[in-house]
Amino acid sequence: MCGAVRRPMMDLFEMIRKEHKEIMKATERLIGSDPADRVDTMGDLIVRALTHMSAEEHSIYPAIEQLQGVYRSIGLRNEEDHYMARAVLNDLLYKGLDHEHWTAKLQLLRDLFQRHMESEEDITFGAIAGHFTQEEINELADKYRKTQAELTRVGVPASTMANR
Repeated sequence: MCGAVRRPMMDLFEMIRKEHKEIMKATERLIGSDPADRVDTMGDLIVRALTHMSAEEHSIYPAIEQLQGVYRSIGLRNEEDHYMARAVLNDLLYKGLDHEHWTAKLQLLRDLFQRHMESEEDITFGAIAGHFTQEEINELADKYRKTQAELTRVGVPASTMANR
């Protein structure tokens, strides 16, 4: 990876932490909400989560998976977490916002998000900081932003729900 050093290293990590908080807030707003009020917040959660996961999968995870040993397994585990989150999101979407299992599935999703985000912020960020130069991290951040911008511009394709 090459390019000019332009941003502090924490910029990438702060950006992802901010998105994690926004996804968790949307999830928490849905828990205990009235089924009639869930449509907009559920739509917001789906767009935020799918855009975030897809951007990570197209920018950060491939770089981590090029590392050896435990670091490679971190990237693979993160992708599996995303796969599971998509499966639960998909189930929530098709279950119906008033289905009796909906809140239980949403709580499962919240727990999955929480564990994944904590692992990512504690372990994945450390792997990135410890194995990539500042310049390479800036390039990952640029690729992440570009992927997000493209997904925002064209919309999150439905195929990202079943991304594997």
